[in-house]
Amino acid sequence: MIELMVSIFILSIVLIAMVAVFVAVTRSYYKSKAIKSVTEDIQHAIGLIAKDVRMGSVKSDSPSGSKFLKIRRSRNMGWVCYRINSTKLELKDNAVESTNCASATYNKTLVDLTGLNVTFNTTNSKFYSRKSVTDASPPNNRRGWVEINLDIRSSAGKEMEAEPIQIQTIVSSRDYGWEEVE
Repeated sequence: MIELMVSIFILSIVLIAMVAVFVAVTRSYYKSKAIKSVTEDIQHAIGLIAKDVRMGSVKSDSPSGSKFLKIRRSRNMGWVCYRINSTKLELKDNAVESTNCASATYNKTLVDLTGLNVTFNTTNSKFYSRKSVTDASPPNNRRGWVEINLDIRSSAGKEMEAEPIQIQTIVSSRDYGWEEVE
C-alpha cells in the first residue's frame, strides 16, 4: 500500500510538471504568433507608406518628429495623410492640398492594436520628414525623405513578456519630373 502511495505521488508530480511545461509552451507559442502578426501588419503598412514616399513628394516638414505625415502622390493622384495614435496607424486617402492632417477624418486603418494588450508608444513613435527641396546641381532633382519610428509597448498595467517591438526605416522620395519646382 505504501509503495502504491509513493508511486502515485511521484506520478502526480511528473504529471504536474508536464502540464506546467505544456501550458508555458502554449502561452509562448500564442504570444510569439501575436507578436509576429503585429510585426507583419506594421511592416506591410510601412511598405505602403514607403511606396507613397518614393512615388510622390513629401509635403510635411517635421524634423523634430510628428504623429502626422502628408504626402502628395504622383500627378493627379491626390494627397494622403498618415497618423499614428496610441492604438492605430491610419490613412486619410483622397485628401486635398489644404487638408490639415491633425484634424482630418481618417478613412482607413492600416494597423489596429486594439485588444492586443500593446500600444504604440506615442512618445517614441513618430514620423521625421523633410519636404522636397531643389538641388542646385543639374538635373535639379527634388527630393524629400521620411524616417518612420514605431515603438510598440505593453499597454498600461499589462505585462508583455517579450521585449518591446521597435521598427525603423528611412525612405527617400524621387524626382519623376511630374511636379513643378516649389
